[in-house]
Amino acid sequence: MFENYSFGDLLSNIYKKRILNFLVFVILSCLISGLLVIKTINKKTIVKEGVQYSSYILYKITAPKSDDPKPLYDKSGYSEFFVKLLESNLNGAYLFNDVDDKVLDRMSKELSTSTVTLKNSNFDYWDKKVVVNYISSNLGVSVKILTPSKLVNDEIEKKFDMLIENYKNVYKGVKVDKLNSNYSKELISKENINRNYSLKKLLVKVFAVEVVILIFITILNFILYIFNPTINREGDYSKYNLKFVQEVNSIEDILAFLSYRISIDNLKKVYILSSNSKIISKIKLDNTDKIEIIKENEFKNLLDKENFVFLEEYGISRYSSFEKMLQKLKNLDKNILGVITFKL
Repeated sequence: MFENYSFGDLLSNIYKKRILNFLVFVILSCLISGLLVIKTINKKTIVKEGVQYSSYILYKITAPKSDDPKPLYDKSGYSEFFVKLLESNLNGAYLFNDVDDKVLDRMSKELSTSTVTLKNSNFDYWDKKVVVNYISSNLGVSVKILTPSKLVNDEIEKKFDMLIENYKNVYKGVKVDKLNSNYSKELISKENINRNYSLKKLLVKVFAVEVVILIFITILNFILYIFNPTINREGDYSKYNLKFVQEVNSIEDILAFLSYRISIDNLKKVYILSSNSKIISKIKLDNTDKIEIIKENEFKNLLDKENFVFLEEYGISRYSSFEKMLQKLKNLDKNILGVITFKL
């Protein structure tokens, strides 16, 4: 069975069913590519519902008066030291070293992470969650903490207070005081519609989908025909040792060729039959005194007849059906003249 099928046969089958294949391609493209485009354009970014807690902390620096005539805003002065102090200790090892495991577990859940991640966190992890800035030169340090966990905010504030307390006397004559902190919370939006999609990436995705659909249709055609292949070329009939295999385009071609064969072979009458009844049913050919069409291939319709011609069509007639019909005629010792076949 498989020796009757090749890559050329696959292409022939695809071409023969080109209208159906095209319709399947269009339908699948509209469904899949259309849904992809709509989904991309209307993509919504789902954000976990909850709140963000904000803590705003200020540490005031009182520096000794300087004889330097330059304005205080020229450099960060003592403020820079305290900024570096806080940022360098913005890591899990310092922030959570003495936090109870149960409390740390709760913190990690509120931050949608793990306790291990919190303990091993570094400055990069806390970037944008904790922002430390100096306030001009020698005036102070501001800290903004923004996380979904009030416990974490409070813990970071407590650890920063400890650092400032331990280092507030590092410079002689410099005084550091903590001002009143401000706290707030805000709701997180549930979803955000993405309008900034990349048209180039979308086109690449659509193209990839179209390629996959073409491959799918090719595989589908392969599966449909591999186990019951069709006859697709003149040479496919050569192994049956027929007198002729004639390709035609119209009913007029059929009549002209049969009239010629009847004349040169000196035949009284020729009977046309097919291995596929659909081929017979779609031609509009009336019986004559020399040519008769057999629409039903039952034994009783074949017994009293002698000269037979197969009417087939490339891409429609199948090996199994043709061979079965051919063997039936041979069993009855009928005269099999040959095959007339419609082209692809």
